[in-house]
Amino acid sequence: MRFDVRLGTPQVVGELFTVVPIVLPHVTERRSVTLGEALERGVARVADTRSVERASIEVGDVLPVLVLEGEILVGGFQNRVVNVSVLLEPKETQWIPVSCVERGRYYPLDSSQGQGLASRDERNGRERVRVPGRILIPILIPPLPGYASGRRSRGRRRGGQRVEIGGVSRQGERQRQQEGPVNISCFRLAPSLAPVGLRHTKVASVAVALRWGDARADQQAVWEGVEQYLLRGNAESPTRDITAVISKQLPAVEAWLESVQPLEGQVGVVVAIDSTIVGLEAVEHPETWRRVAKRILGSYALEALSRQAQKRSRGRKRALTLEEFQAFLERVSRAFSRAKVVRPPVGLGRYELPRGERLRGFALVHEEVLYHLVVFPSRR
Repeated sequence: MRFDVRLGTPQVVGELFTVVPIVLPHVTERRSVTLGEALERGVARVADTRSVERASIEVGDVLPVLVLEGEILVGGFQNRVVNVSVLLEPKETQWIPVSCVERGRYYPLDSSQGQGLASRDERNGRERVRVPGRILIPILIPPLPGYASGRRSRGRRRGGQRVEIGGVSRQGERQRQQEGPVNISCFRLAPSLAPVGLRHTKVASVAVALRWGDARADQQAVWEGVEQYLLRGNAESPTRDITAVISKQLPAVEAWLESVQPLEGQVGVVVAIDSTIVGLEAVEHPETWRRVAKRILGSYALEALSRQAQKRSRGRKRALTLEEFQAFLERVSRAFSRAKVVRPPVGLGRYELPRGERLRGFALVHEEVLYHLVVFPSRR
């Protein structure tokens, strides 16, 4: 992976929330569109699959679609977060790896609605969904191919393998993959990526899984992270939903980000909170960055506001110098110069995983073009 970039002048926002632009000296032709663009154009559709670990994306006639790690999918049977960035081929229906960020709901909810409460009537197979300020809406849930009716089976292990997964037999799982997605409820995108601390926790476990050809996250760790953010942000959510934190903090996030000025040719950022670098992100093209900048920066602003609320910024702090950010960029380059290369479980390209330098993350590369780079310093 070649990462020939330069750093712009650090921009300090609020109490030592520092953003350093990453600029691409030579801009080439754009080769992908973001998931947000594809949804706006009506050439992509994200549907639930009734599998907590998967969502389905149907892509039309368009450039390859870049789905960013950390994107929050709102709707479906429960809100999810994308485990790792993927580059999806056009004119295909594909599965993407996700994790649950709303553990208190497992019923369909129209993606235009907010949180809701539900009571289930097992006798007629309906969910009665109560959305605050709305009437009760009966929603019929059709049975899925291979899904065990009645009590969900926990499954048994044979030869070290689980025979059933959450009540779905392996035969039924294969049948469902052949038949395509279960188009019961669709997703939309949240206004920000997940808070960067939650993403860090998730990426750490996903990076391990990728080495074995999988992209699953530690679901329990993700749920624990959601609870921490709900507690820090004093956000109420009957369904334990991370978007409750985003909704509450969004005005403050937008106010912070108004003062962040983009540069010509910018493709990413290095971000520090207080006197600590917390992450680096870069995408393929300046136009791609323009479309995702607020969503990515929102992830870091949410983390800064969360720390501020917990008064973790104690003691005298100082703003980092440009030389310190440059030194971090050199660490990233060294770590990826000896990266481990793995194939993605879905989509185009390959992942490069950093080695050494106490860094977590990945680079999504296809035909020697870097589509998304995510790097977090190790917490240990």
